[in-house]
Amino acid sequence: MTYGVLYIDEGNFLNWYDRREDAERAVLEVAEQDPTEAAEFGYFAYDDAGEPVGEFVSGADLLARRGAAA
Repeated sequence: MTYGVLYIDEGNFLNWYDRREDAERAVLEVAEQDPTEAAEFGYFAYDDAGEPVGEFVSGADLLARRGAAA
């Protein structure tokens, strides 16, 4: 799996990660700095063939998960 971090409105990929945890950490850093952009910034997972797997995970999703776990 590969994880592409992007702004969903622009569709521009900003970085690629080999580990989901690294992608989530990067997304959370941006979401914490600018919560108004949290819903627009996130990642997609891609399989080894480069096909998307699952749905877009936004910074807002990750912030909500973290809040629910606390």
